[in-house]
Amino acid sequence: MSNFSDQFSEKIRFHEVKKAEWQRKFYFLVVIRLLIGLGMAYSLYHILYFKAVYPALYFFFGGLAVFLTMVNLSIRVKRKLLYHRKGVAFFENEVGMQAHELNQLFADGEGKELADFAVDLDLLGAGGIFQRLNHSVTPNGEETLLKWMRCEAVDQEQVEARQRLVKKISEQADWMTAFLVEGLSEDLHEAGAISMKMPEKSRKWSSLWQWVTYLLPVLGVLAVGQYYIYDSKMIGWAAVILSWGATSYFGKDLKAHFELISQKVALFYRYGRMMDLVEKLEADGLLKAHKASLKSASEAVGALRSVASLANQRQNALAYIIVNSLFGLDLQWYSRLMKWEQKYGAQFDAQLQLLGELDALVTLGWWQYTHPHYTVPTFGQRVDISALGHPLIPQSKCVTNDWGLSEENRLILITGSNMAGKSTFLRALGVGMVLSQMGAVVYAKRWNMPILQLLSSLRHSDSLQEQTSYFYAELLKLQKVMRLAEQRPSLILLDEILRGTNNDDKFEGSARIIEKLRRHEGLTLLATHDTALCLQYHGLKDIVHYCFESQIKGGELTFDYKIRSGQAKNKNATFLMEQMGIV
Repeated sequence: MSNFSDQFSEKIRFHEVKKAEWQRKFYFLVVIRLLIGLGMAYSLYHILYFKAVYPALYFFFGGLAVFLTMVNLSIRVKRKLLYHRKGVAFFENEVGMQAHELNQLFADGEGKELADFAVDLDLLGAGGIFQRLNHSVTPNGEETLLKWMRCEAVDQEQVEARQRLVKKISEQADWMTAFLVEGLSEDLHEAGAISMKMPEKSRKWSSLWQWVTYLLPVLGVLAVGQYYIYDSKMIGWAAVILSWGATSYFGKDLKAHFELISQKVALFYRYGRMMDLVEKLEADGLLKAHKASLKSASEAVGALRSVASLANQRQNALAYIIVNSLFGLDLQWYSRLMKWEQKYGAQFDAQLQLLGELDALVTLGWWQYTHPHYTVPTFGQRVDISALGHPLIPQSKCVTNDWGLSEENRLILITGSNMAGKSTFLRALGVGMVLSQMGAVVYAKRWNMPILQLLSSLRHSDSLQEQTSYFYAELLKLQKVMRLAEQRPSLILLDEILRGTNNDDKFEGSARIIEKLRRHEGLTLLATHDTALCLQYHGLKDIVHYCFESQIKGGELTFDYKIRSGQAKNKNATFLMEQMGIV
């Protein structure tokens, strides 16, 4: 852990130095732009008030060209500056996460739709598993991660293929950091996916208008030449009338398409940079196919960025009036956008989805890279787990457990006193199952389990709004678990079921649920305080008993949080109430 903290602290220092360098360059360009702008204003003043057209006119247009160049250069410098700022923020966040602080930069998934076991396993929300894992920098990447976390219709071949991709990516730490910092340099989540569904057109774009886009620059050059050589404005007026006439004719469409792309220039740049980085990714097999598919996407984003940059010249009022009047700026960028739609539009959203999948794989790769004490899961019918821990508990404090079962064991009863570790063990097992089926590494030294549907009933709450009692809420959850368990082999995690009824009802109901689950083709773990229930099912081959014990020594209650075979013998509820002065 300290080794990573040292590495990341060194990265912070590197980005701080680079950030300071690019900050100085940015301020320098700001000053140069200001001086050029003042010079242009002074030239314009001479032209308008002193009628001194020459050489002031040359200086004005020369200054305008330099000014626009400086603007574009400033944008590039600002992007570099933003990259290194985010580099500092990224590695500061990673240092914090190494100390088990909250992930401050990436989404926690709160409010997203996930499987029913999400609440039971603390998957979403602040401090949850998703927030600890998540390093997705695109909306599609985040959605892909959440989709994988649902563990729906997963098969072993699919998971093992994903594991190979994740392993290959995890071995390229510098590439991963470059990809992640590039994505963070613009708030891609805030801006949303760059889906390019074009607005409906009110005017048909035809080949005639395409020829007009070729004609207007020629007219503009001839107009400038005619004015300087013959002091005539005839061609210039023709260019102005044709250009602004076309702008007026396509006015509604130009406005709609400009709104679509004008605010996303920075996004196109970042997506393009991320796709350029994909070219540098060392890849083989399926990862190589991902690279090939994203190559044309990189070209599409590059072309889109060029169109958006040209269209954004509309925002420079004086330059826009001059350039659109003589060279048909609006028709130029609109024509390019129509060509882009024809060439790339049909497959662009699918390519962005592929980038999102790669983004999700990078998240899993970074998780594997920063958790070298975790293991790559294997899958088989026998349960064989060594040193299982919970990812939300710091490694220095986490007590790990070894656990194994034979193929005959179908149902496991786990007993133990309050706070001894039963619920944490169930959640660690459930989280491990989720991570393993995502293709991620698991907090264990060895993990071998079958791939199973995950079902759980660990937490319940009543609802005044829905007029649902605690007990009825639990029954609804159990009903769903039992129904889904009939459809596919499942890992079922249950914690102290039927707490909302009397002891006799609870005993009989629990026994009937156990009898039904004994016939279930899967694996069930049931944590309970009911020793009588455990005694009823003692000595059966398909039902195994495990426990967590507590000890009271010298007036102190202690736990070792280790799982053992057999049934728990020690109790602590009365002792705790005495210690707290309740009784």
